[in-house]
Amino acid sequence: MEGIGNKGKLVKWVNQLEVLAHPAVGAFWTHCGWNSTLESICEGVPMICTPCFMDQRVNTRYIADVWRVGLELERSKMDMREIEKVVRRVMMIEKEDGMRERC
Repeated sequence: MEGIGNKGKLVKWVNQLEVLAHPAVGAFWTHCGWNSTLESICEGVPMICTPCFMDQRVNTRYIADVWRVGLELERSKMDMREIEKVVRRVMMIEKEDGMRERC
């Protein structure tokens, strides 16, 4: 908690749909379960996809390659630089490419 300071807030539970509906949300880092995917699309929020298993990998392919409403962040590439790169990229593509509008 000391490390976060005024930069953020940790809570036990929040209504994900309400968070995604907030205008300050620029992207949603998700495991790509079907409910999270639908909620993000319904709120028009681009996704950073890090699937764990089963249908999440298929959902990621649709999100990133077919619908083009998000980018994949592979678990094998999870370091600070790669995370920053993907976050910056999804925020820039969203503005340039209309990713949010496609959602």
